[in-house]
Amino acid sequence: MVLSLDDVCVEVSSRRVLSGVSFDVLPGGITALSGPSGCGKTTLLGVLSLLLLPSSGSVSIDGKSSFSSKDRRVFWRERAGFVYQDYGLVDDESVAYNVMLSRVSKRKLRSGSSGSVRRLDAVLSSVGLSSRKTDCVSVLSGGERQRVGIARALFKKADYLFVDEPTASLDSVNRDNVISLLRNAADSGVCVVVATHDAGFVEACDSVVSLRGGKVVSVTGAAAGNNAARNNAAANGSANVSANVSAAPVSVSGKSEPVF
Repeated sequence: MVLSLDDVCVEVSSRRVLSGVSFDVLPGGITALSGPSGCGKTTLLGVLSLLLLPSSGSVSIDGKSSFSSKDRRVFWRERAGFVYQDYGLVDDESVAYNVMLSRVSKRKLRSGSSGSVRRLDAVLSSVGLSSRKTDCVSVLSGGERQRVGIARALFKKADYLFVDEPTASLDSVNRDNVISLLRNAADSGVCVVVATHDAGFVEACDSVVSLRGGKVVSVTGAAAGNNAARNNAAANGSANVSANVSAAPVSVSGKSEPVF
């Protein structure tokens, strides 16, 4: 369960948004896409999740690098979960509907008789919203809405979780709650990728991919070894690279640059 990018470039209206991006994302951890506004974080998240096709280069998921429109739809439906900065919820529907994306009668919700309702109850309990399942989303706070978004991703048992600026509008308490929920998901084996400029959140991640001007300037943390091996293999023209790879920050550009 590995996500890999190889020399990915993205152009939008003749403007290059991402240039020469190559790195791996490992399962069972949180990878932060970090950098200042406009550096390409959200675009890169879109490429990793197959929502956006690169102009050149390739995206590989579990060794597969060619995706038809049907393949992408299957990936989104069966393996990917999304948490949006603006929550992506239906305001005039209940918490239960937004998590399950289907209507269930209040009687069934109260009885908990079906397997899906029992799973709903377990997921809402994990995000601290057990008492809110029949409430309309429009009456929830920002922190509660973000937790509903995470609950929806957890409900579908996604292998990959793509998260865009989840703490941007939250207070410190709700921010910590969101980080804890994503950490629990990663610890259960989910591959979590987060676009964020929240320095505190970045520190809580297992790997950090730092961007500047649409280019990766460094990869640090758990994924650093994988990416160092990739870079060395490319430089040597061979995949037979020494396993003695440092976990120190790896500069893709050849220069040592700070993490943002």
